[in-house]
Amino acid sequence: MLLIDAGNTRLKWQLHSVTGVSSGSCEYYELDHLLRSFAGGDFLKPGVVLVSSVRGEEFELVFSQQCGGVLGFSPEFVGVQRSCCGVSVAYEDLSRLGVDRWLALLAANARAKHGCVVVDAGTAITVDYVAAGGKHLGGLIVPGIHLMGAALLRNTHSVSVKSLTLPQTWSPGCDTVACVEQGVAACLQGFVSGAVAADAFPGAAEMDSAKIFVCGGDSRVILPWLPTSRAVHAEHLVIDGLRLFYEESNG
Repeated sequence: MLLIDAGNTRLKWQLHSVTGVSSGSCEYYELDHLLRSFAGGDFLKPGVVLVSSVRGEEFELVFSQQCGGVLGFSPEFVGVQRSCCGVSVAYEDLSRLGVDRWLALLAANARAKHGCVVVDAGTAITVDYVAAGGKHLGGLIVPGIHLMGAALLRNTHSVSVKSLTLPQTWSPGCDTVACVEQGVAACLQGFVSGAVAADAFPGAAEMDSAKIFVCGGDSRVILPWLPTSRAVHAEHLVIDGLRLFYEESNG
């Protein structure tokens, strides 16, 4: 079984076979080469390909054609369900909830005992809350680190920041790049700290002991800003959710 997390910027995969579990990631231009490595003997050829994708219909069409041409069968693209693996979704319109967020909730809830908070630090930073019993309470979305920097590049003439290195403790910067780095760090540190506080929203106090699961490409930047007694790094939450979905769907 090949599990694929097709995110905004890169693709992550995990292969489950009788010989164990292999995993990795690649850029999208490498996708055809990756599929051929599964068909050409580098790995055991999968019999099932299960995909979480936030890249839209065009990607799904192209990937289906590639998968069919190389592996001989079509992949299955997972969609959000109202209730699955013990989690009930708060959104009225399920099509508005990203499948990656939903799968991460399934995996986090399976590991939590008294509710959980999922912080996904990727292109955007999302926070989702699940109460004890698996009831999704909703979430928050803000621009990620690089989107914040890009907003300055687009809308100012004198600011030029190619990459950001965020400090763990912030203080006033003494040049433009430092000011941007310190400012973004201050914004995001305040956001994530407030988002997991006991008074973050009405009813949040009931979740003040809930585990915080942190995933995404910038998770290691975010993690030190969260309570050490509650926060854990969970790199493969989306793929873990795919596996749980498959297991429940197939008995």
